[in-house]
Amino acid sequence: MTQKTAWRIVLVLIGLTAAGVTALVAMTAMKRSTETGEALSWSKQAFIEPLSGPTFTLTDQTGEPFGSEELQGKIWVVSFIFTRCAGTCPEIVRETAALQKRLAAIDGLADVRLVSISVDPEHDTPEVLTAFLEQHGGNGQTWKLLTGQKDAIWQLIETGFFQSVVEAPDSPTMPITHTSNFMLVDGEGRLRGNYDALDESERAALLNDLRVLINESR
Repeated sequence: MTQKTAWRIVLVLIGLTAAGVTALVAMTAMKRSTETGEALSWSKQAFIEPLSGPTFTLTDQTGEPFGSEELQGKIWVVSFIFTRCAGTCPEIVRETAALQKRLAAIDGLADVRLVSISVDPEHDTPEVLTAFLEQHGGNGQTWKLLTGQKDAIWQLIETGFFQSVVEAPDSPTMPITHTSNFMLVDGEGRLRGNYDALDESERAALLNDLRVLINESR
C-alpha cells in the first residue's frame, strides 16, 4: 500500500466518523424534541406570513370587557360557536375543552389562552355563557367565552379573522352557519394559522404549531 493510498483511507475513515457523529447528534436532537414536545417546523396549516389580527373589545362570560388588549402578549386560539347550535358546535366545544386539558399538561403551553366567540350574542348572554362553560368543565381563567353586539361580532369574524358566518333559518340544528376552524394568534395579535377543529390531523397540527410559536417567543 502506498503512502498516498493510506492517507486516502485515513481521510475516508475520518469523513465516515464525522458523518456518524453528525447523524448521532441529529438523532439525539430529534429524540429530545420528541420527548420534550418541542416542534421542529411549522405545519402546512400555518400561514406563510403572519396576518394582522383585529383589535376588538367584547364582553366575557363574567360580564366584564375583554378583547385584544387583554390578550396582548399571550398566545391564543380562537373559535366561533353558539350555545343553541346542535350542528358542529358541540364537537368544537368538546375539542376546545380537550385542548384546554392538553395544554395544561404540556410544559410551556399552560399559559395559552382559549377564546370562543358567540355568533348568536342576542341569546348568548354572559349568564348563558357562564352556565355553558361550567357544563363543559372549562376553566374561565384561560378559556373566555365572548358575547356582544351581533353586527360588530359578525363584522369581526368576517373582516378581522377572515372567516364565514351566515344566517341559515331553514336549518333546525344550525340556524347560523359558521366556520369550524380554530385560529392561532400570537402575542403580537397576528394570525398565524387556520385549523379545522373537526379534523384530527389539523388539531395535531395546531398543537405542533403552538410548540413552534412558544419556541419562537423564547
